[in-house]
Amino acid sequence: MPIIVIILIIGAIALGVSYFSPSDQTADHTEQVVENTADDHTATHANHMISGTGHYTTPANQPLHLTVSVAVDDNDLIEEVNVIYDDQESGKYTTPFQERFDGAYHEAVIGQDIKTVSLSRVGGASLTSGAFNEAIQNILATRDTEVKTESETNTEDRSTEEISAPEATS
Repeated sequence: MPIIVIILIIGAIALGVSYFSPSDQTADHTEQVVENTADDHTATHANHMISGTGHYTTPANQPLHLTVSVAVDDNDLIEEVNVIYDDQESGKYTTPFQERFDGAYHEAVIGQDIKTVSLSRVGGASLTSGAFNEAIQNILATRDTEVKTESETNTEDRSTEEISAPEATS
């Protein structure tokens, strides 16, 4: 009986190592990549893509980040999404968890409302999922600030027009 238990433990360890080992395959995503040139907590608009950054720290105390770019329709439903990990090229990963997340997040995000989308342990990657959620929240915060600023500017312009009276001509 103890020999069977030892064999089962060795088999489980071997399966675990192969499960957590990085794959030689790389993901082939053809979504448009938008370079994020803003600071980490802002969103940028280019070709209808909105980008934001999320951060996380691995259990090995390695700080990582990801940049999420999304395109939404008029109803705020996500039409396109792309993630760049640690400023690397698309399809490059720092950890195996990023690769597994990359292979699974599209299904969970496409067609979802950007205001309510929230991921939890997608592809077994809870920290990467949390950073994705942070990036979405940064996108929403920046977008809401930009909309509010545009609205205030338009209100100020109208107020100035109403106050200005035409000069009387003699």
